[in-house]
Amino acid sequence: MVEKGHFELWPIFKNHILSIFNAPNVKEQPRVIVELGCGNGLLLQHIYLWIQEYSLCGNVLDEHDLTLIGIEQCPDLIRTATRNLADIPSADVISIDPS
Repeated sequence: MVEKGHFELWPIFKNHILSIFNAPNVKEQPRVIVELGCGNGLLLQHIYLWIQEYSLCGNVLDEHDLTLIGIEQCPDLIRTATRNLADIPSADVISIDPS
């Protein structure tokens, strides 16, 4: 489940996502989404599923790779995010050292 803060912004955020990923020329759309401090990875998962289901880009994800990168420092959250993003073909969670 996406944290409450994400849900509060989701109605605005999802429209912004569609405005980007509904561009008629798929080659002009972003190829990478990065979330710094991705936590459990559910926001990235939600974004990907939204793009896949509701955008023009969703129809061509097989041909137009969309890479998701989650960056996190907490080992437990890295493991959870990795599990949550496991079904997304080009998703990765990267560990950072906060020091």
